[in-house]
Amino acid sequence: MNTNGTRVVSQSCETPDVKVDMGSYNLSDFPKNGAYAKEQYFFLSMKNCPTGINNFRYSFSPTAGSPAWDANTGMVNLNSSSTAKGLALQMRFRDGKPLKLNQNYIMKAPTSEGGNASVDLQARFVRIEPSNAQMRAGNANAEIAFVVEYL
Repeated sequence: MNTNGTRVVSQSCETPDVKVDMGSYNLSDFPKNGAYAKEQYFFLSMKNCPTGINNFRYSFSPTAGSPAWDANTGMVNLNSSSTAKGLALQMRFRDGKPLKLNQNYIMKAPTSEGGNASVDLQARFVRIEPSNAQMRAGNANAEIAFVVEYL
């Protein structure tokens, strides 16, 4: 019997689901391709982290329901429950820096004794349709998966 390579990991932090209220918009708020709505600020919290975590490695992944529109700029398509057309959801860091989908980011843990941490973000809708005829008002919904590894 060989147990070489066995790893024991600590418990995880609590990471509740986050629903971001994106507000309401008129189609006229998106007058041309590339126009974007006002940013909505929010944070993803990691609560009650156990001892022994030094760093977090995290990423954001598009889902089957909201596939990537442009992974390099953090944009995903609206999901199939959306009735709005011609928009995508863009995620960025709170300071406006681009957030790349499927890219690992490293963040220091609050302390090696545990505690709470958060990732501060913003989201906004962006017009991705050049033709006004293809734009449609309605509900705009999307989802992105937040994946965390503990180091």
